[in-house]
This record gives sequence, structure tokens and C-alpha cells, in this order.
Amino acid sequence: MLAFTVIVAIFSYIFSINSAAIKGYNFRKAENELNNLIKANEDLKIKEAELRSLRNVEEASKKLNMAEIKSISYIQETSPFALNK
Repeated sequence: MLAFTVIVAIFSYIFSINSAAIKGYNFRKAENELNNLIKANEDLKIKEAELRSLRNVEEASKKLNMAEIKSISYIQETSPFALNK
């Protein structure tokens, strides 16, 4: 009976140690994935800022053959209807 109790205690100990090791490994794996996602998010924010910069907008407008506006004229609204008959 004593041998059985010792064997059960040893297996319980090994199982608990193994479970702790697996949880630690999974935690480190998730932590590394989180760090990678944080880094990728920072890189995307930098890329977004670059793409939104005035210089890039001006370059894109030149590539699309857009002309620079010399003067702006606004339409004055006189009626709330699109067609007044």
C-alpha cells in the first residue's frame, strides 16, 4: 500500500511539473507573439504616417497627372432643392 501511494505521489509530481513547464512554454510563446504584433503595429503606424505625409500626397498627385489649383470658387446655395421648377 505504501509503494502504491509513493508511485501515485511521484506521478502526480511529474504531472504537475510537466503541466507547469507546458504553461510556461505557452506563456513565453504568446508573449513573443504579442511582442511581434506590437512591433508590426509600430511599423504600420510609421508607414501610415509616411503615406499620409504631404510630400507623398504631392508626389502621388503628380503621378496621377493632377493639376494644381490656382483659385477656388464655391457654389452658393440658394435653395434646399436640387431642381427647382
